Amino acid sequence: MASVRLWQTLIAALVILFTGALVISMVMAGRAGSRVVDAHYYEHGLAYSRDSAGLRNGEDNGWRLETLKDGESLVIMVRGADGGPVTGGAMRIESAHGRRGETVRLLPLLEREPGVFAAPLPGNAQRVTVTFSKGEASLTGRVVVVR
Repeated sequence: MASVRLWQTLIAALVILFTGALVISMVMAGRAGSRVVDAHYYEHGLAYSRDSAGLRNGEDNGWRLETLKDGESLVIMVRGADGGPVTGGAMRIESAHGRRGETVRLLPLLEREPGVFAAPLPGNAQRVTVTFSKGEASLTGRVVVVR
């Protein structure tokens, strides 16, 4: 009889424990959300989609990147569909290094002529990512630089 009573007590204690945990979870869920949770996630997701569509927009506009080595400089030219320079944008170079491809250096470049940007050549062979952006549109290309 004592063992039956013990089992009944244990089962009742487990039911009370689980019910208490459920009540605590419900109370915590009803409180204000975490600061990490975005209340307007849907609108921000739509904005992100518009931004990522803009990243491909440079190719849709007919832009292309042309690179050449000029002495100790890497010259990057941005041409439009008509072959003329695309002016008024911003250019940056990211150089990847290491086994995991960590970004070592991010170098913004200035236009030295309309649609023409120049950067000093790195000391050794490197793979760099070149990104040109103007407004919401941008164009990205990868270049292997060998000295």
